[in-house]
Amino acid sequence: MGAGIAQLACLAGFPTLLHDPDAEALERGRHGIRENLDRGAGRGRWSAADADKAAARLQAAAGEADHPQRICGMHFFNPPVLMKLVEVVAGERSSAAALTLVTSVAERMGRTPVRCSDSPGFVVNRCNRPFTLEALRILDQGVAEAPEIDRIMREAGGYRMGPFELIDLIGVDVNLAVARSLYRQRPLARWRPHPIQERLADSGRLGRKSGQGFYEYDGAGRPQPADGPDPSPELARLVLERIVAQLVNEACFAAGERVAAAADIDAAMRLGLNHPRGPFEWGRELGPERVLAILDGLADRLGDDAYGAAPLLRSWVTGEVPAPAAQA
Repeated sequence: MGAGIAQLACLAGFPTLLHDPDAEALERGRHGIRENLDRGAGRGRWSAADADKAAARLQAAAGEADHPQRICGMHFFNPPVLMKLVEVVAGERSSAAALTLVTSVAERMGRTPVRCSDSPGFVVNRCNRPFTLEALRILDQGVAEAPEIDRIMREAGGYRMGPFELIDLIGVDVNLAVARSLYRQRPLARWRPHPIQERLADSGRLGRKSGQGFYEYDGAGRPQPADGPDPSPELARLVLERIVAQLVNEACFAAGERVAAAADIDAAMRLGLNHPRGPFEWGRELGPERVLAILDGLADRLGDDAYGAAPLLRSWVTGEVPAPAAQA
């Protein structure tokens, strides 16, 4: 992934420093970028001269920064040459000038930048946690089966993939590793990894790559059964509203903590994960009062701190703060 990001940078005209603590990995990265540049020229994506100029801008680098105010993060999505979103991450000592410059760099690379603070999961990986974690709770409680939940989220919610299809595609172990990492950094009840994933990972059911996960896969990688049963309208509404309510809630926590602005969170979720709506767009559609009622009802019935409502959401409902700004 780092090589793909470096390729974007040197093609965009920037002197590019490629670093890795492993000297062999660094050399493999440089060699791979050169091959990709030549391959792109052979396919007519850019000229051979452009490939040579881009390669000349690439240098190996090591050492610490003498000016930390000049440093900020760029979080790309895989594969970086295809995914348009870049999270521009402000460190504790990042200057406004550095953030402005890096934002323009992302734009010159043909990406769409979204600014955020340096916090666990940044925007996308954090705000998407409920999409899988709440689905796992619904499954564990016997409310609906995995194929039903996936079908509801596709057909009623407009998502390209349901949460269990997504976990199987990413890898049960990979998704679990992300959940564990975030929970270690901040052991919040709503971020707690689910035992169902733990059991699947321990048994080697890792998703498509192992042929078994939440689904069984045939030789062509198709899940069996291919689709869930036809859910009742009542079940579809219950499942969709529970998952959406938690997506809205996590986004409210993030915005309230100034991880990112509401409009940027919406943009990041649509661009980074192809969500049909950002969480604040969902909140306006469903209504913040309904979102809060769902969360409070689940918290009372289940006695689970995972459903504690964000202060920003409660303030949105009471009118103490204006509705989060919509995407311009």
